Amino acid sequence: MPPEHQKKIMHATFNGPGFTFMVSDGHMGKTIDPEAGNISLSLATSGATESERVFKALSCGGKVAMPLQDGFWGGKFGQLVDRFGVE
Repeated sequence: MPPEHQKKIMHATFNGPGFTFMVSDGHMGKTIDPEAGNISLSLATSGATESERVFKALSCGGKVAMPLQDGFWGGKFGQLVDRFGVE
């Protein structure tokens, strides 16, 4: 691991009632700066209905990169950048 990457967070997981979210930072080639859009958040919900509700709310005012759709593992998956620039 190069010295400039030793203090970055590769993955962290947080759990709450009915959801889990995971974060990572530091896409290669970008400095750690939320304004630069290089902090990613992955959100897991309790089911398909909740996933659709949350995805719709987060995409409002943002940009959908991949619409929420069925994943090969049986869940749903989608990608977006919210109105604050969080991926």
